[in-house]
Amino acid sequence: RDPIVFVPSVGGSAKAHFRYDYGQAIADGACRPVQFVHARGTTTFQLPDGAIHSVSFDDDHVNARGSRSRLRTALEYVAPGSIAHAMLRDANDYLLHLRRSGDADAGGLVVCVDCDHADRVAAFLRAEILKQRPTVACSRLNDPGDPAPAQAIGSFRKSRAPWLVAVNMVSEGVDIRRLRCVVYLTNRLTLLSFRQIVGRVVRSDTGNADDHGRVYIPADPTLLEM
Repeated sequence: RDPIVFVPSVGGSAKAHFRYDYGQAIADGACRPVQFVHARGTTTFQLPDGAIHSVSFDDDHVNARGSRSRLRTALEYVAPGSIAHAMLRDANDYLLHLRRSGDADAGGLVVCVDCDHADRVAAFLRAEILKQRPTVACSRLNDPGDPAPAQAIGSFRKSRAPWLVAVNMVSEGVDIRRLRCVVYLTNRLTLLSFRQIVGRVVRSDTGNADDHGRVYIPADPTLLEM
């Protein structure tokens, strides 16, 4: 809380000489607007005491432990008919629409909880949606056919592959302008992490007439508030 040399300070906080916010960046064409799609549904989970609960995202009487379990189930249960399935299916349909509309290299990013989760998501995308394994960028390779993470990100950036599945690999500083949508399947719930992940689809691409990003999130209260 000590003042910084040459930086004006008011009440222990630095006072900016100039502010340039996201709204101004959109108006100037430096950033694209982002749409948020909220996925709702019911999750069923077992608590440590053995009790089984079925809770929807519209239930507002859930305590903190139930809310965490509800979100984790929605993120990690990747199977036909699941909330994750609905998010992945709708996001892929959106990408196909963009590609048919002229954005031929539009890509999507799935952010996962950990490497085991990323492997399950990649296997599910291959079996149920894409019929091929997406690009996976993870610190631990579950599939021997997956490239090293830096190589995976580099090749995805230059390719027209539709999907990149990653864990903590595509955040601040990674610029893949063809990314048009994100599927938020991670339990990272800090505002900084949220902004970093959403930031992957705010970079403008003037080559697209209808230039906006889209982020699919479970309708968790914390995510909705952010």
